[in-house]
Amino acid sequence: GTVYCDESQNANNAADLSIDTLDSSASSINLTLSSGPSNQFVYLLVGDGNGTVSQPPGAKGDLCVVGGSCLGRYDKDIGQIDGSGNYSLDIKSATSTPCQGGVNIAPGATWNFQMWHRQPMGQPATFSHALSVTFQ
Repeated sequence: GTVYCDESQNANNAADLSIDTLDSSASSINLTLSSGPSNQFVYLLVGDGNGTVSQPPGAKGDLCVVGGSCLGRYDKDIGQIDGSGNYSLDIKSATSTPCQGGVNIAPGATWNFQMWHRQPMGQPATFSHALSVTFQ
């Protein structure tokens, strides 16, 4: 995947996002947040656009997966960042079905992912880097 919309664009988008495989036929595909705020709630966002909304209501930073025909969230797969600042979600076994008809993980399909997460002590929520993925 290709990282975009990181702290060079907005210092609040400082948490890292990575993917373990681009192989659409893999039995699992894990997206992992690292360097996040410990013990805070988090969920994965997905979209087929890569436009930016700066400082969306209730958040600091940039939401960077907008502008296409799909913008969704894995809202049934909300998690908690662990004490080391990490959270991982296997999108192949996720309970959520973001976007109408779900996210088609197929060869040649391009999706953009970003994690939304809370911050400690009542601070506005922020976002991870965004990651553009074209599956093989």
